[in-house]
Amino acid sequence: MSPHLIVKHVSIRDVEDQLFDYLHICEVFPIEEALIGVSVGVREPEDVEERVFRRLLAAFPVYDLYDGVWHPTSAASS
Repeated sequence: MSPHLIVKHVSIRDVEDQLFDYLHICEVFPIEEALIGVSVGVREPEDVEERVFRRLLAAFPVYDLYDGVWHPTSAASS
């Protein structure tokens, strides 16, 4: 499955800046104040794609809709 993520405590512009090279394959949209949704429409290659998106968004708390958990920022986990 393609990643479907929620990014917390960040502006839509910050997310778009991080995902700039991939905006042609994903949708970035506001959910509510301080929550931004990211939906990736391309399915292949799934494992590489997911790792790329997680690495690009590592500076932000990210909720994975499929995992059902918040992933802390890379700074918080180091």
